[in-house]
Amino acid sequence: MYPQSRLMRISTHIFLPFISFDSSKVYVLFSDPRGGSTWLTNVVANALSVPTVWEPLHLRYNPEIKKLGFDWRQYIPPNHEWPQAKKEFINILNGKRINLWSCSTSTINSFYQNRTALFKFCRGSALLPWFVNQLSFSYKPIYMVRHPFAVVASQIKQGGWNFEFKGFNFPRSSLGLEYYSPHREFLSRLETKEEALTATWAITNLVSLRSPIVLSKCIPLAYEKVYMEPWKSLESIASTWDFSMQQISTLVLNQASKVSIDFNGLDSASSKLLHLSKWKSFFSSAQIQRMQAVLDYFEVDEYSKSSVYPSEKLYSSYTL
Repeated sequence: MYPQSRLMRISTHIFLPFISFDSSKVYVLFSDPRGGSTWLTNVVANALSVPTVWEPLHLRYNPEIKKLGFDWRQYIPPNHEWPQAKKEFINILNGKRINLWSCSTSTINSFYQNRTALFKFCRGSALLPWFVNQLSFSYKPIYMVRHPFAVVASQIKQGGWNFEFKGFNFPRSSLGLEYYSPHREFLSRLETKEEALTATWAITNLVSLRSPIVLSKCIPLAYEKVYMEPWKSLESIASTWDFSMQQISTLVLNQASKVSIDFNGLDSASSKLLHLSKWKSFFSSAQIQRMQAVLDYFEVDEYSKSSVYPSEKLYSSYTL
């Protein structure tokens, strides 16, 4: 993620084999890429005084998960039996797959000195119900969802999705193809990048958004709620993840994450609302209408073009 000195790379290779966690006692956060998870991870990891494992499902930096045939946004049915995938997730959470990429946001000493870590998954929403069915945790995983139009706007602005649109990119795995199959005709007709990214948000997040398993076994968060009322949300996380609010640094809480490019800070209600509303000026009315048509097709009523906030139903059920 971030440039590392030669000394850092050498020390990392030396200490990596000695890193070991109990997979049931780690902290886990699931969200979308550009879904606000980095800021929340920074705040919580700072309060817990634990290192962060960065995007362990990134196909370029986890060859073992790629060998299993994972897609970028792998779908796994909630009750599916896949022993090899379960074993690999245990290896990930035990710290056996930590590398220069995934440990790049923390010091190697923090990994070596701790018996746990905070794992930040940015591409796992479509397998989260399966994940919490297969594995047990002392601390409920966090699932955070953000307005799809805000996510898509941030993805396009960030540059990682700065590619020429050549049609919707379908998964390659058999599970993914089966899951996407009923929507192939619709997805094949999409003409713009923002439509395709909105569809990806919908088809991957609906798995978790509509899952009673996620509601019962996870801490469900609406980014907008956390952003507007951070102390209230963090108090509830603290009671579940067993850290003190006194451990939260106001300085960390009010600073942008290292990957943020459109952060206004948490100083006033007006600046917060401006931040949440940025997608409205980023997209044209025609683009927003096309993106809304995608949400309508997937029957997404948790978010819409009419508000920067989630629906009242989601806001209440995802309010801690």
